[in-house]
Amino acid sequence: MSENAYRPRIVDTQLQQFLRAFGAVCLEGPKWCGKTSTAREISSSAVYIGDPAQNFVNRQLAQLQPAVILDGKTPRLIDEWQEYPPLWDEVRYRVDERLFVHSCG
Repeated sequence: MSENAYRPRIVDTQLQQFLRAFGAVCLEGPKWCGKTSTAREISSSAVYIGDPAQNFVNRQLAQLQPAVILDGKTPRLIDEWQEYPPLWDEVRYRVDERLFVHSCG
């Protein structure tokens, strides 16, 4: 399937609503059910932790400097984040920081 052949899903609208409400969303489900395709469709940028290119450099970077993995336009797709679970803590911190700055700014 080519990247331009995305077929809209029921979850698309709900995912966008959840992102606006919560700032971050974790999509879970079985392999090959369309999680990454769905997320890629609404993302402005992406990083692939499980990408074997350059000896899994993104996974190594997540371990050394998790904040760098999150640099990019939002919403940002972080594919296979569970390969380095502390990354979710950085996501939560960034979301909280963004919400605090917007509510106090």
